[in-house]
Amino acid sequence: MNFNRIPTRLSTHYVCDPYTTLMHYRRTFKFLQALKAKPNCRALCLGNRNQVNISWPKHFDGLTVVTSAVAAQSSILSSASVYYSLIICLDPVLFAKHLYRVNVPVLGVCTPREIHEHPEILKVIDYLLPAPCSRTDAALRQLLQREFLEDSEEQKQIPG
Repeated sequence: MNFNRIPTRLSTHYVCDPYTTLMHYRRTFKFLQALKAKPNCRALCLGNRNQVNISWPKHFDGLTVVTSAVAAQSSILSSASVYYSLIICLDPVLFAKHLYRVNVPVLGVCTPREIHEHPEILKVIDYLLPAPCSRTDAALRQLLQREFLEDSEEQKQIPG
């Protein structure tokens, strides 16, 4: 992974290689496009920390949202392989130990800082959607989101 820490005397920045970010965006959005085409695809959304301006209910009909990692929610995660096709983890630092060895694809939304400080996140998640840290990252993510997720809806509509 090309996630690096750049310390200065005043502050510390965490930088991700732009090419690596692009590859993660493309891989993740292609996977989401394939899941979206699947009938009765349900997703489980965990946490609310890294919101990336993607309207998840628009793309997945049966979206269940869990915002905290309490003991009562462990039953939801243990039975996730039966009911859900995807787990979207918006706070992988909080849910990493709960998602270990889950048999459902896990999409993690992380910042480069979280990945650098908690490398165990990469053992848990299957697909990484880097949270944008700059305006160029956000623009790149929006462009690829529009290409993969929005265009698939337009292709389904019959013209006329």
